[in-house]
Amino acid sequence: MVSSDAQTQPIYGHKLSTVGPGTVTGETAVYDFTDTDLLMKLHYLRGVYYFKGGDDGSSPVSGLDTAALKGPTFPLLDTYTSASGRIRRRTSEGSGGGRPYVKCNDCGARVVEAKCDRTVEEWVKDNGPWLHHAELAPVNVVGPELHFSPLVFIQLTRFKCGGLAVGLGWSHILGDAFCAANFVNKWGRLVSGEKLPLEPQHLIQPKPKPEKSRKTSVDSVKEVSPVEDCWVVPMESKMETFSFQITPPKLNHLLSEVKQSHRCYSAFEAISAVIWQCLAPKKITICKTDTSSSNRYRLMSNNQTLSTIEADFPVAEAKLPKLAELIAGETADESEAAGGLVNAESGLPDFVVYGANLTFVDLGGIEFYGFEMKGQKPVAVNYSIDGVGDGGAVLVLPAGGGGGRDGGRVVTATLPVEQAVRLRRELEREWGIA
Repeated sequence: MVSSDAQTQPIYGHKLSTVGPGTVTGETAVYDFTDTDLLMKLHYLRGVYYFKGGDDGSSPVSGLDTAALKGPTFPLLDTYTSASGRIRRRTSEGSGGGRPYVKCNDCGARVVEAKCDRTVEEWVKDNGPWLHHAELAPVNVVGPELHFSPLVFIQLTRFKCGGLAVGLGWSHILGDAFCAANFVNKWGRLVSGEKLPLEPQHLIQPKPKPEKSRKTSVDSVKEVSPVEDCWVVPMESKMETFSFQITPPKLNHLLSEVKQSHRCYSAFEAISAVIWQCLAPKKITICKTDTSSSNRYRLMSNNQTLSTIEADFPVAEAKLPKLAELIAGETADESEAAGGLVNAESGLPDFVVYGANLTFVDLGGIEFYGFEMKGQKPVAVNYSIDGVGDGGAVLVLPAGGGGGRDGGRVVTATLPVEQAVRLRRELEREWGIA
């Protein structure tokens, strides 16, 4: 366990530890990634859940000590065995080594404990509406020593008011945002004392992979230079991540502006249309997470649909309903074709999905507010993605208030700096969103 030195920043006193499953998985247990998983290997999800405190004891979360929070992770990781493992490569000739997989050797998830010298309300107010709260979500990168790189990080930050921020660093190769949120939600139920019928994930044993026809390119992904064992996107532009909330009144106004006589558009479609018009690239990617139970046969999986839309007209001059109609239109899912670009033996080449084009990510159907501890739900939740390519990415997720139309939306954008400045200016000027 390592502690930081002096209290020089609002977030201080960092301590590191590791938690693993309550029972031994076994030396022979492995988890094989799908081709779609390997497409996401350079991306990382970062989530922050805010729980209010109460010095008067009114907040159940204030009374949860570290043991009460860390203890339930042992049975949780009995289920999510790959989250406790480490990356290995299969024996293969040629550069880049063999295809990556997880050896479920129970090395564990990393836990970071920290303190904040402000209240939850002061922290949110001081950081402003345009900033992503990055200090509360642990940064996790796989490599350059694959054998020693945890795939999941959890950060517990306690505020002076007794409030708590729970940060999640999640390697996207393990699964999409639905899987990450499910992981956290189950942990909360265990913290609350529930006895869950936690079924272990399916451990996929090595087997020959059939030959399949492969395309040479897919519009929704971009091949990058081989990263070998340091899974970081090679960047050409300086990127900025910021977040803002679209309140229910602002959202209703936006929806009314995008509405056409013959149809209404969803909040995701309307928000994406506005931002597309502001930034005006000709080509965008739409990413949606499949949350249907029929496609969730594995606890860990990447079930995104990817589609590319290309405008044959000047986007900046287009009417919003026209852009929303394109976004809402039926487009072919390119995820399977994109997975087909991955070599069966080596797992190469390496790709960027988020940011191959300007990428709009719909997270509206995910139960982020299902994370409940001792009867208390988070007052706010935010997610972002690390490893975004130069095209940028925009995440749209529910705000508090149930996540429906009346709850507003939280938007987190990761863009090249000059585009971030332009988007903030346009949203403030045209829509009063600040």
